[in-house]
Amino acid sequence: MSESTERIVIGGIRRAGLRELYQEYGIEAVVRVTDRWPREGYPDGVTIHSHPMDDGSRNRYEAFVRGAARVLHLLRETNETLLVHCTMGASRSVGVAAAALAVHAGGTVDEWVDRLATHDRRPTEQVLTHARQFVEAVSAKGH
Repeated sequence: MSESTERIVIGGIRRAGLRELYQEYGIEAVVRVTDRWPREGYPDGVTIHSHPMDDGSRNRYEAFVRGAARVLHLLRETNETLLVHCTMGASRSVGVAAAALAVHAGGTVDEWVDRLATHDRRPTEQVLTHARQFVEAVSAKGH
């Protein structure tokens, strides 16, 4: 596992509410890409970056870019360990993290998805398309 993947934890809404997860991985910041909050809330002292977006065919590129750009910025500018979470921890969170990691650490969106996703839950085609577009756009700008 690379330094970059060690700094990103993927999760769903339930996992986002588990205090022990934050302690185990040293999570200092959360990028929330769902409109839902964990019932238990987030631990005190954790910075929350909210970039809610829809999933599936309703996922909009502009919303995806805001989430992926935030993760990329945090990877580049901080040493924080991040929890990137959506509702199920399968599509939006994996897609956003894969796009940011592809730009930050190299490789393709698909390679990062293979590393981050579980076997039975993977990003929707719309989210994957937006992830690839994000990487293309950022790479074309030379960032």
